[in-house]
Amino acid sequence: MLGRGMIADPALLRKLRGGPPASREEIAAFTDALYEGYRQAYGSAGPAAQRMKELWFYLLRLFADSEKYAGRMRRLSSPREYESLAERIFRDLTLLDAVPEN
Repeated sequence: MLGRGMIADPALLRKLRGGPPASREEIAAFTDALYEGYRQAYGSAGPAAQRMKELWFYLLRLFADSEKYAGRMRRLSSPREYESLAERIFRDLTLLDAVPEN
């Protein structure tokens, strides 16, 4: 369960030690680096975008009012759509201070 928690909140361990939550810039840098790593590992953007969709299932909980974007993320079908939606998430949504409890 700790692994899923760390996927859902990249700053989880830091927060457990009393540190601050992840900033918008940190999350953007994390997702950009991971997407680029997937692109290199798979040799194309298509499989990379599909992997990132799985990650965003968890990461979207860090943002307020992200339900509409979660639906769009599930339905996207091209790397270009993924890149555009990821950009809009960081531009349009408010980052929460803490991940909400279920």
